[in-house]
Amino acid sequence: TSARAEFLTALGVDLSGLDATSIEIGLGSAAYWAERFAKVREVPVDRRIGTLLDGWLLLKRKKLRATTLVRVQGHKRAFECLNHNGKVLLSVEMPVDVLTAQRVEEVFHAIDAEVRGEATKCKKWLTFKNFVRHVVAKGLIPMPLNLDSDDLAFEVTTTEKPKPLMEDVCEFLGTLPDRLKLYALLAANCGMNNVDIGKLTARQIDWTALTLTRKRIKTGKSKGVPTVIYALWGETARLLRQEMASGGEYALLDARGLPLYLDAKNGPEESATLYDKIKSSWRDYFGRDGSKKYTLKDFRYISSDLIKDSPHRLYREIWLGHSPKTMAEKHYSSSENCSEACKWLYTQFYPAG
Repeated sequence: TSARAEFLTALGVDLSGLDATSIEIGLGSAAYWAERFAKVREVPVDRRIGTLLDGWLLLKRKKLRATTLVRVQGHKRAFECLNHNGKVLLSVEMPVDVLTAQRVEEVFHAIDAEVRGEATKCKKWLTFKNFVRHVVAKGLIPMPLNLDSDDLAFEVTTTEKPKPLMEDVCEFLGTLPDRLKLYALLAANCGMNNVDIGKLTARQIDWTALTLTRKRIKTGKSKGVPTVIYALWGETARLLRQEMASGGEYALLDARGLPLYLDAKNGPEESATLYDKIKSSWRDYFGRDGSKKYTLKDFRYISSDLIKDSPHRLYREIWLGHSPKTMAEKHYSSSENCSEACKWLYTQFYPAG
């Protein structure tokens, strides 16, 4: 501004009647005024599928449990490089604009072609649809009109296993080594799954009353999930005393003194981890050829089905650790005792007493 004013004065232009503000407005820095009135420029969005998948997963991991997040991470890796019939359908460098109705249909067929069960395919398909909705919500692409088409869906049918003969169940139970037998009894006696067993603590056990008091870990933070008291069977208590660790956070540890079940989110941008040594020890004992007669999960549902057809059927959902789903179930409080149901179950597994 000073240089311009001096130049005009040298040309004979009289600026003496103008104050400093007027001179600045009339002769001020062009760069200043250009910046002052320039339109706000938006930062361009990286439209590559890989970048958008990263951002989507970062949002999902805030809400998902570590166990679910491990599965979703696997789906994300698949979407970063998805091929079918010799054609690359998705890759990290592709622009998000490829997600048209035609490409959605092609992704569905790619997932359908995988050698997996319908339930597994359905979960992966739902994950993909969630990602597509994410980029639609960001205004990056229009909604593919076939995303919720009934033709693009996996039909997951619930197959009910025939009820096993309790003689066979008890015979199988008797063949197990002590540690695996304890896992099976905790599932059959107290409705525990792998994460419940792995995170069992000594303070949950009352050795005087021979009870175990716990809240289901998988849904423990959900509203209405009850804290339940279970009566321990004699064999369950015996094996617990035998196998329990002498100290530490968890009651049951592996041979090296490490936790049996680990799930964690390792920082805001790192992968979740999941180690289920209970599942792996059961699998390693029986092998991977499917020769085992019953899975560990089966024992929880065998007892659940027994309770359903028993005089204690109203306590079935409590025994499973579920929150009430119907008005008929909402009579029970946040702390419940299903010891009588446990004692009745004992007569089914040990009829001779």
